[in-house]
Amino acid sequence: MSAAFPERLAENVAVSLIVRLLIGKDGQITSGEVAAVSADEHRQRWLRFRGSAGLLEAVQATLAGTLERHETNDSDTRKDNIQ
Repeated sequence: MSAAFPERLAENVAVSLIVRLLIGKDGQITSGEVAAVSADEHRQRWLRFRGSAGLLEAVQATLAGTLERHETNDSDTRKDNIQ
């Protein structure tokens, strides 16, 4: 398992993912944004992405950031780009 996702967490963390997608005429994901909110957070961190590969990367980064913020209890609202 990667450092971003420790094998064992001290406790369970409930996370809601919010995904906004822009779909092209061909049915493919063009771009979008992903955010995660855990039960103890009141702010969201949005990651922008391009394409389906970017979606997967953004979801992984969002979840890793949520776990990290949960451990440090340091949440913020901002938008980052994943190209």
